[in-house]
Amino acid sequence: MYRKAGRWCLALVMTALCLVSTAPAMSAPSQLEPFEVGTFSQWRSSLKRPTWVVFTATWCATCPAVVSDLIRAARQHPQQPVVWAVLTDVAPGEEDARFWSRHAHLRGADRVLGFEGIPQAIRYAVDPGWRGTVPHVALLEPGGRMALFSGQPPASALKR
Repeated sequence: MYRKAGRWCLALVMTALCLVSTAPAMSAPSQLEPFEVGTFSQWRSSLKRPTWVVFTATWCATCPAVVSDLIRAARQHPQQPVVWAVLTDVAPGEEDARFWSRHAHLRGADRVLGFEGIPQAIRYAVDPGWRGTVPHVALLEPGGRMALFSGQPPASALKR
């Protein structure tokens, strides 16, 4: 009887260890942060690490795959870039109880933000040529260098 209990306890401990070891290092976002007109320029001037920002929307059919691919590529990248997802169609406080389960692909991002303010002004502050198409991706480097892409950035851009 004690052997069966010991095996069961060992199996339970091993399962718990497996779950803990596969958990992400950072805690998943649980609420949207505000993304306002000045947010992007503040980020660019204060970056300490490469940062990949994907502008997305809840209605976008291709965005979940792009967000997931960027998160996966960032975790495998030697410089470990930070990944931020910015929703252009949901403001902080508008997400409901089912939001995170419907948009589970966002949980892997380091931060998740929502537009707060006039969308056209926010888009112009990010990229004067951006007309609102998503996904829109900004690859930022410390020192102010930036590369912008409509859609999935090529692998060669992610390697740089």
